[in-house]
Amino acid sequence: FGSFANVLMHTYGYFDAAVELAELGLVIQDMLPSEFYKARTVMTVHSHVLSWVNPLQSTLRLLMEGYESGMRVGNTISGMVCVVGYLYAAFASGMVLPMLEEDCRIYLAQMKRFNIQLSLDFAQPVGQLVENLRGRSKNTVVLTGDVFDEQVAMLSGKTHLLGMVPRFKCYICVYFREFETGANLVQDVGGYGFLKNHFRGVGYGCDYFPFGLCSFVMARRTNKNKYKHEANLIRAELQHLVKNKCINFIHMLSILDGEYFAMIGKPKLARESYERAVIEAVRAGYLQNAGVASSRLSDFFLEHGDPSEAKYRWEQSIKYYQDWGATKVVEMMSSKLRSFDTVR
Repeated sequence: FGSFANVLMHTYGYFDAAVELAELGLVIQDMLPSEFYKARTVMTVHSHVLSWVNPLQSTLRLLMEGYESGMRVGNTISGMVCVVGYLYAAFASGMVLPMLEEDCRIYLAQMKRFNIQLSLDFAQPVGQLVENLRGRSKNTVVLTGDVFDEQVAMLSGKTHLLGMVPRFKCYICVYFREFETGANLVQDVGGYGFLKNHFRGVGYGCDYFPFGLCSFVMARRTNKNKYKHEANLIRAELQHLVKNKCINFIHMLSILDGEYFAMIGKPKLARESYERAVIEAVRAGYLQNAGVASSRLSDFFLEHGDPSEAKYRWEQSIKYYQDWGATKVVEMMSSKLRSFDTVR
């Protein structure tokens, strides 16, 4: 039921029917005399279907219940699959990084102990992403450190790793404001089609956002159609998702709306979109994206000759990243504060 619901939602676009079928799958699972397959059902239903229309944070507890069920009955592989989903959801939904860092330490060690390499392959990029953001690695946008080595992963020949690395690198490019690196990465992997065709239903859909933002920033900087094309495709996808009650994407769409309106020369609508995005992200608990929206609003005010407001929004962005626990991002952004005083 869960797998069919996944297909209904992400291949055919039948969101309401998919949700009903996914919920029915959970009911049937609870009726079975054995819970051996419960962890797998929980992962499929909540990660690929229900988390798209429910607050992503609400998925965390349910995935941990799946993990506990799997470990309790000896289905360690499915239990660890739930952990992978949990780590993804925790990162994407804005869990504070010190807590996520500790979770990664605990569960990656467990995966190694049980020798569940596939789950480890999927989880390690999350762990390294957190390490970079926390300043535990000398790298920023290179996912290499004590937890993971992106070069080794890309040379491994493992198809799933070839897909994982670009997705997480694009996130890190957004937080460290390396938008050109991120946009070129989007181009190299095939952009919107890469996510839509090869990772349908995976990553809670949040991967669309960094792909779209990097593309929009470079479209505005260069006016190149290749960036505009990807940016507009991804914005259209988020519009489709929000129309289908996928509430987690509302603030992401508002940020991309800000980029779009700025690109086509409608500054009033751009400013309103950015300001709305900050409020929406904070209310939904996405501290990291509140930081992104505030920094892009700061860029907007600089472009329109208001350094005082730009500095204020930059400081707000630093605060959101600080609350999230992204120590290295805070350090990077704080080092640029003085530059606002030289702008007239």
